This record gives sequence, C-alpha cells and structure tokens, in this order.
Amino acid sequence: MAKKNRRLQLDKLDFSNVRYTLPSDWRQFLQLPLPQAIQSITLNNLSVENGLFIDISPDFPFQMTAAHITGSQLQVAQQHKWGLRKGEAEYYVAAATFNRQDIRALWFKVSATPDELSVQDIKGLIQEGPIIGSLAIFQSPTHPFTLSLQGERVPYEAFTHWFWPRPLSGQGNFSINLKGNLPSLTASPSSLQGTFITPSFSQQVGSK
Repeated sequence: MAKKNRRLQLDKLDFSNVRYTLPSDWRQFLQLPLPQAIQSITLNNLSVENGLFIDISPDFPFQMTAAHITGSQLQVAQQHKWGLRKGEAEYYVAAATFNRQDIRALWFKVSATPDELSVQDIKGLIQEGPIIGSLAIFQSPTHPFTLSLQGERVPYEAFTHWFWPRPLSGQGNFSINLKGNLPSLTASPSSLQGTFITPSFSQQVGSK
C-alpha cells in the first residue's frame, strides 16, 4: 500500500474451489465509504476457478455455480467509494439462478472506464434457448443504463423474474431494448423505457 496517496494495490488474487455465501447486508456495505486511510483499491490480477457464490436475499436471491473469472487492472474503489471504475474482466459460469430463474453457460466481458461500465458479448442459455446481448451503465450519480438482448426459443416469462415489469407468457424468438436508471445496488431500476418484441406480440414500458 502506498501510504502517501493511500492507494491499496494488490498484485495478484487467486481463488480455487471457493464457496461463499454473501452476507445479508452486502449491498448496503457497498454503499458505505472506505476508511479514510484507503483512497482507492486496485486488483492487478484476479483469478477465480470453480467458484460457488450464493446470495439468499429474499428480494433477488442468486446462485452461481462453477464460476470462472479473470480480471486485470481492476480498480474496485476510488475516492473512498466502492465501484468498478477501471479494468477488464471475463466471466463464465456453468449454471446460475437469478431470482429463481435458471440460466446456463453464462459468459460475458466487462470493461470499465471512469465514464462507463460496459458488459459486452453476453451469451447464455435459458432452457434450450440461446440469448445474446450487451449492457452499458454510465458512471454518473443516477447510473443511466441501456440494455439490448436477443434470443431464440426462450420462455418469455424468464424476463419477468429479472427486470421486465409486465407479465409475459409464451416461448420463442424475442428482442429487448431497455433503458433507465440504476440509482444504487439497493434500489430497483427506475424510469424504465423500452420494448419487448416477439413474432406474435410486442410490449412497451415507459414513454419514448
């Protein structure tokens, strides 16, 4: 740790076969400022092999099984605040459940700058249906975001478990374009606007 500028820099973190249940208040913890002795935290190299991560929060529980994560130059805190501000990472998980909805073979890349957090090349399987997409979150106080997803042979109800605010039924091809704000990890997305389009119907939320 560089005492003069209070920057904590970790050269290498490796985890293998780790099983970790997140504490119930982890979202609230990430809203707290870092101690005054630490201005920023950077992970030069991160590797997670065959990880199991569990969150039992009743609002949005999740479990990620056989997770593999690699990252470089990850600045995970800056100006005494948690948040990914710089760095690159790749993520793969063999099986996951988010808010009681399963997804398999989930893979994506993460790239962060002080202006934007980008999640690119999202790929996964919901039942036997493939999905692809991307997500961009701007690094401003209200965290405006844009999400684009497409897929084939997917049960539409899956997206009501995650983020789509209206009921959906059926199965097939789809495309989603959604934007809104993410005020914090403890709050639901707000000011949602977007479309859910299938060959047989479409839905719209918010106003253009």
